[in-house]
Amino acid sequence: MELLDEMNIFYGRQKAYKLIKPHLYSFLTGFNGSKEMRGEINNAKSAGEILQILKKIEI
Repeated sequence: MELLDEMNIFYGRQKAYKLIKPHLYSFLTGFNGSKEMRGEINNAKSAGEILQILKKIEI
């Protein structure tokens, strides 16, 4: 979530959410339910949606 925040600042929200998707696919590999989460991220239409998905695994 920190990386997405930094990318939002640097690139702006619209571009950041598109650019972060490939990174998130790699970051999520190996977690329980990661396949479903990657699918959700792939279908996300905004940075806000991606944040909601990431909050599911926040510790």
